[in-house]
Amino acid sequence: YCYRCNNKIIETNIKWLEKQFRANGMSFSNLIYTKDFKEDFHKSRRVEFKVLTKAQEKIYKIIKQLK
Repeated sequence: YCYRCNNKIIETNIKWLEKQFRANGMSFSNLIYTKDFKEDFHKSRRVEFKVLTKAQEKIYKIIKQLK
């Protein structure tokens, strides 16, 4: 979506966005099947998006400070 936007803010921050988000295509690794055990091509075609954070790293830092 961001690559097709004609927006200066997105254009100048695209590298930052690429570092913060991950897209994982699931059509090959996690297929969905019909009731008769054939691959449902339409439902199998999907993407999972993840937002990458440093929350776990920050939690460990807080715990370390509390000790």
